Amino acid sequence: MLWWVRHRICEDDVPALLALTMLGIVYGHDLDCVYLAPLAVSLTLHLRGSVTGGVLVALLLAIFFIPSRLICQLDSPLIGQWRTLICLIFLGWLSWLSVRAASAAGSRGYAVP
Repeated sequence: MLWWVRHRICEDDVPALLALTMLGIVYGHDLDCVYLAPLAVSLTLHLRGSVTGGVLVALLLAIFFIPSRLICQLDSPLIGQWRTLICLIFLGWLSWLSVRAASAAGSRGYAVP
């Protein structure tokens, strides 16, 4: 899917979008969370200067890294999928930021690959 819309997104966001897609659609273990490192880079580039965005990212990441053994004690399958929900939120947010940045760069006359 990213291949078809590659001209509409920032090329620097592709590693983060691929990792988020994998962790959002396919179940990921605790050790798979290291694949979210490109997400930190992409969100830092897009949200620099935005205090509210930084606080929201920090809050979502803090919730994301709550140990699963604490959540599993609640015995709710819906709550047990909180990481998937957060990955999908990040996926939508980063996709929107990437499309917005690519369209801004295109309107300023910069070449967007």
